[in-house]
Amino acid sequence: MRFAATSPWAALGWLLLGMMLGGAMVGYVMQQPPLVENLGSEHEPGEEPPDIDLGYAQAMLVHHQQALMMASYMVSPAVSQPDPNVVQLARRIVQVQSAEVEQLKGWLLGREAPVLPLNGDLMAWMKSADAELNVDEKLFLERCKQSPLGMAGLRMPEELQQLGDANLPMTDRQRRFLTWMIAHHEAAMAMSTLPSRRALTPYIRQLANEVLVQQAREVLIMKALLKRLS
Repeated sequence: MRFAATSPWAALGWLLLGMMLGGAMVGYVMQQPPLVENLGSEHEPGEEPPDIDLGYAQAMLVHHQQALMMASYMVSPAVSQPDPNVVQLARRIVQVQSAEVEQLKGWLLGREAPVLPLNGDLMAWMKSADAELNVDEKLFLERCKQSPLGMAGLRMPEELQQLGDANLPMTDRQRRFLTWMIAHHEAAMAMSTLPSRRALTPYIRQLANEVLVQQAREVLIMKALLKRLS
């Protein structure tokens, strides 16, 4: 199926394709973690989670799926003579974010919630909280509105395919991976500040804080690697 470029569902069509491909590419993910319900919740059974919690979970699930796709290209056996430090970073991203993807799926399943927003807008939860946003969050939301996929930091499918192009020199491929993943991480961090302080579900609040700490650390590592490759 071909999605029209101006259709609000075009972005979700590409993202759904990416989610399916991401699941197929990452065949060696770590053992599935315990169900997220074990982490606790402040809601009564059957009660709908707040919009920030649900929206963040759906958006981060999509965001993580694309990170897994990018990182999987860098740890694929088809990639010859990569920098071992880049491979180590990519494997860590696969390991950590695969676990978080399974937890997010479990959390959404436990609440009988869809993995994507029904209105097709991945950032509707953040837009609806406009009065609570700080300056940085508002700037991030503006960047999301300008993105063809509706979320800042995401790459188009044809861009991702470049990471698997055997004709692309390894240094260029690794440089592209690091540049894109830095932007990807920085978007995840910008998206996580609101739920880190406003989410009502302990698991969602915990995840948002872990994203802020963990991905900030990885951004510093990637910038150092990128500088070395330049």
